[in-house]
Amino acid sequence: MLKYFALSAALFMGALANAPTARAQGNKVLWCHYPPGQWTGDPTTSKVLILSIDAAAEPGHLGHSPLLSDGRKAEGITSDGTTAGCPIANPPTTNPPPSGGPQTQ
Repeated sequence: MLKYFALSAALFMGALANAPTARAQGNKVLWCHYPPGQWTGDPTTSKVLILSIDAAAEPGHLGHSPLLSDGRKAEGITSDGTTAGCPIANPPTTNPPPSGGPQTQ
């Protein structure tokens, strides 16, 4: 019985030790990052890297993001995990329907 208790306690302590690592992996986001000197003013000609960062670090990264021509931040979470999913100037918008008609994009 004592061996069973000791084994259970060891397994429980091991699970506690690994818990922070499991949570940190679940809080990661894929971030579009323009390294210093690589922003040309146009996202299509600038060098962008995809970084895996903690979601809690987003505000700090946005603090040094270059701006797109429409004033939004150029850095942000990639929508599809690739550089193609990074924020771009003038994204497609949905226009409200005129007098109840179907929506257009």
